[in-house]
Amino acid sequence: MAEKKWLTGLSLLTVLGLTLTACGNDEGDEADPDDNNVTDAEESSAEETTEEEDEGPSLPAAEAGLVYEDISQNVTVTDTHRPGDLGEVVVPGGVLTVESVETIESVAAEEIGEAVEEPEEGAPGGAPEEFRAADGEVFRILTLSYEVDEDAGHHTAASLALNVGGAQNHLQDLEMNNEYRILFSVPEDGGADLVISSDGHDQTVDVLTGERDEDDEVAAGYYRQITNQDVNHTFRIDDSIIATVDHRGRTSDDYVVDYDFHVSSVRLAAWSEEGGWANDGEAWLIIEWRYEVSADGPAIFQAVHEVDVTLTAESGDESYEENYYDDAGHVSSGDEHVTSIAVPLDTVDVALSFSGSAVAELGGSYELAGGDSVSFASDTLEVSFPDERYGSDEDEVDEAEEDADGEDAEGESSEADEDTEDEA
Repeated sequence: MAEKKWLTGLSLLTVLGLTLTACGNDEGDEADPDDNNVTDAEESSAEETTEEEDEGPSLPAAEAGLVYEDISQNVTVTDTHRPGDLGEVVVPGGVLTVESVETIESVAAEEIGEAVEEPEEGAPGGAPEEFRAADGEVFRILTLSYEVDEDAGHHTAASLALNVGGAQNHLQDLEMNNEYRILFSVPEDGGADLVISSDGHDQTVDVLTGERDEDDEVAAGYYRQITNQDVNHTFRIDDSIIATVDHRGRTSDDYVVDYDFHVSSVRLAAWSEEGGWANDGEAWLIIEWRYEVSADGPAIFQAVHEVDVTLTAESGDESYEENYYDDAGHVSSGDEHVTSIAVPLDTVDVALSFSGSAVAELGGSYELAGGDSVSFASDTLEVSFPDERYGSDEDEVDEAEEDADGEDAEGESSEADEDTEDEA
């Protein structure tokens, strides 16, 4: 009987337990978390295991300050930045352009010349197959191009280096048209610059952004909105007329001096072959011009054997003069001349003119009745370099850019026509 009572009591307890559970659920009570028998430590361990599975094992770090030239395209790029105009660095001999700056998180060993070794049988692992950037550093791939200025008329050298925290390492000599694709591992908080050096002056580009330092006042003349005007202008200058007499004192035909002064281009630049780099806050106004002085008279022989020329450039209240003297004798056609004048960096409008004197010579039995010295003066050519930073309207800048583009297209068309004629 006692055994039977124990079984009955157990059955009652079981029924009572089920009843209480049902009642509790009916009242909306939530189950106690402790009933799951999962501790906080176990939950944390489970989360860490999930994160490790998501991220995978940590990659080994590449060498700090790694630079690898000619990196391939077989990398996974997470971001690309194109610096545009700020990626152009003008030097006397050409232009270095940062085409793009790419961000990558890791790089395969073979992409940076590291050998990948297969582990021996039974040996744990081999050489790393992939690397992350060193601690505190990030990877950047810069695609660069250098284009030589074929019209420069000189061969001023330029070089490319990397400067990190004051330590500078040479990368390339910029001597010919070329393209570069370079991987850099640099401090993630900045302080790494490309240094482009030419004729004693350095310009810098931030490796993280590919953008040029805009605070460089020495090179600022290269980065005006409009820097070149192909004016191709011939100045109007009245002929000089000198009366002549023959050996008997009779009046003869006049001696006429004809002047032909032509300016092909006017530009602003930070460097000139004659003066080097401009001073802070200045730019070079570079004028390319030529002249021809010829004489016509009654004798078999007549010539102009001395020419004294003054080129004047006026801007605002400032006037600049450059003198040129030719006493080679029998002057008829001068060579191309390049004149560089230092002007304020904010110069916009310039007025150009020529003036001077010449000495005439008449052979045979004729004499110059009015003396052998003549003077001349030209009209004025207005040249403008509009820039919104210095008070110009946007429309003026746009119009000047359109004119420059039109002149370039016209020049290319003329060259193409000449090539066609030569082939014919």
